[in-house]
Amino acid sequence: GDVITGTVRVDGIADPIPFAVGPGKNSVGELERMRAVVVHGNVAAGGGFQVEGDGVAAELQVTDGSTAEITVSIRKATEPELRRFGALKALQEAEQKKTYNDLHAQIAKARTRGVEQVHIDRAEKLLKTLKPDPGTFLCKQTMKEQMRWDKITDRSEEPESVVLCAGSPDCSCNEPLRGNEQLEITTGLVAQAIHHCTPKGATPEQWNLMS
Repeated sequence: GDVITGTVRVDGIADPIPFAVGPGKNSVGELERMRAVVVHGNVAAGGGFQVEGDGVAAELQVTDGSTAEITVSIRKATEPELRRFGALKALQEAEQKKTYNDLHAQIAKARTRGVEQVHIDRAEKLLKTLKPDPGTFLCKQTMKEQMRWDKITDRSEEPESVVLCAGSPDCSCNEPLRGNEQLEITTGLVAQAIHHCTPKGATPEQWNLMS
């Protein structure tokens, strides 16, 4: 009636792999399932879903019943497995650092790279106990203070200047005007067009720059 527990050690995989045999359900691996794939390697995340490096994968399976057998198969890890391993490793490191921003980013990456939900749930539980770094997110008051019409830059008093195209000395943009080729920008036309369309009750700061 007792449960037999132990670990399996595989060359190339740093941590021992736990197993349990006894009444109820036999299991292998930290997720306590009857089948587990454990990966270890030296990986570096690339752009997008690319991953650089290689590693080894151990497939373990335990049979049911009190006379259970554990079979272990060793092979080269696939790219998706290495991608998941790298994301899990980064997630675990972020959990140890306990900084909100880093952990939040690694949770999102772990979810897109197929890390098991049990690891994500554990990280999200820790995330709820942390606070965002100051200045990371815009609060409502900050946005209200910055999004004001009177903060629009007014360049009407600046002298006009001609800036030549620096892409190439032969660029046609730098050639003198020919024939009827002329572009004029007249200021104030928009203000004139909407001068009589000012909504009733509008605050002056919303319209004084265009009236």
